[in-house]
Amino acid sequence: MAVSPKILEEEYQLRLKAFEANIDSSLLKRKNESINEIFIDPQSQMNSKDWEYLRPRYIEAGWKEAEYHSEQREGGWLTLKA
Repeated sequence: MAVSPKILEEEYQLRLKAFEANIDSSLLKRKNESINEIFIDPQSQMNSKDWEYLRPRYIEAGWKEAEYHSEQREGGWLTLKA
């Protein structure tokens, strides 16, 4: 069976939803902490390209800054600032 572009897009959207759910879960676990600046370890499969699609959702939700950082030794992390 040949895979269509539509199927690939649907699979990618499911992947983004899973990343978003993971980030949201991490945020909710910190509900009793100061929200001025929060650091989150994203799933290891997530990359900066994925964050380009997710970032606007967090800005629309009220975060003033939402950045993805990556270092070879440290791996990736997200910074959200209220």
